[in-house]
Order: sequence, then C-alpha cells, then structure tokens
Amino acid sequence: MLRRRVLVGTAAVMAGVAGCMGRDMRVEASEPTTAPGAAWRVVIEADHIAGMQLSSIPDTQESAPIEFVTAGARTESSGMQIDPVPDNVVDASPPYWFWDSRVSVEVVIPYSVADDVAPGEYEYEVTVFADADPDARSISRTASITVPAS
Repeated sequence: MLRRRVLVGTAAVMAGVAGCMGRDMRVEASEPTTAPGAAWRVVIEADHIAGMQLSSIPDTQESAPIEFVTAGARTESSGMQIDPVPDNVVDASPPYWFWDSRVSVEVVIPYSVADDVAPGEYEYEVTVFADADPDARSISRTASITVPAS
C-alpha cells in the first residue's frame, strides 16, 4: 500500500514539473496593408520565449522593397519598441534578442515601403527560441505585409 502511494505521489509531482517546464512557446505577427511610399509597423507578440529574431523580407530589387527599422535595438529612438527590453542583443543582421529567462514579449518594429514597389504580399519571418541560444529549440511564424495596387 505504501509503495502505491509513493508511486502515485511521484507521478503527480512529475506531471506538475513537466507542466511547468513544458510551456509551449507561442508567436503571433501582424499582417498589415501599406501603400507604396508609406510607413507603418508590425507588432509581434510571443509567450514563453528566451530569444527572438526577425528575418527581413528578401530583396527582389536593387534595394529592399520593404525596410524594417531594427537599429537601436535597446532604445526607442528608431521608433522600435521591445517590452521587456532584452538582456542581450547579438549584433547580427538581423539582430537576435535574448532574455535571461522565459518571458512574454511585445515587439513593435517600424518599416517603410519603397515608392516603386510592385503590389503584392511580402513575407517576413519571426523565429522565437526556448533558450538564450540561436541553436535552441525554436518555432517560426511567417507573416506578410500587403502592398495594394494604387
């Protein structure tokens, strides 16, 4: 009888620990519509993450059709906002943002659309990481910015 109680108690503790450790990462990214020559922002929300990276839209012309403002990753001087502020920024292109523990994050990144961009959908990708390491378990979300015909 004692053995059964110990096993049941151990199973309950293990299930509780697994529930705390197994929080699923989540990432959502806005999909705005923006006219040629205009500027706007994307909003990214993520839960239970320790790292994030935004992948730029691939260049389809000599210059990028849509340019994200990611300079000043720790300040709001560029209009970019990261809440909470990352504990570590890896200076890459695009940058990686890392937190010392898993957090819920909201990131607002301004962008501008070239005057001569063709109408269509331009994809970008957000990758979030389980740990403060680019090689950690990750998930990605692809979203798009729509440029309408004039």
